[in-house]
Amino acid sequence: MRLTIIGILVILLGITMVIIGSLSSMPTSVPQTASSQPSVGGVVLIGPFPIIFGYGNSVQITPLIALGVVFTLIVLAFYLINIYVMRKMAENR
Repeated sequence: MRLTIIGILVILLGITMVIIGSLSSMPTSVPQTASSQPSVGGVVLIGPFPIIFGYGNSVQITPLIALGVVFTLIVLAFYLINIYVMRKMAENR
């Protein structure tokens, strides 16, 4: 029972830290110049498949592609290790 409460508290602490971190990194005022163009991007993993989106300079989107590939390989490695361990456990029964 105590581990359940500790787990829930750790999850809530993590959510709180993400919210505080995102709020503290928001700029209070963004100077607007005629030559500046906004660029945004992100990576969403659905299973082992990365969905990469972005708008703006391609120099800033290239690292997102690399990050998506790295995360995909990590998820795929965990998936294959899980299959291997489950088969070994089934053989030992």
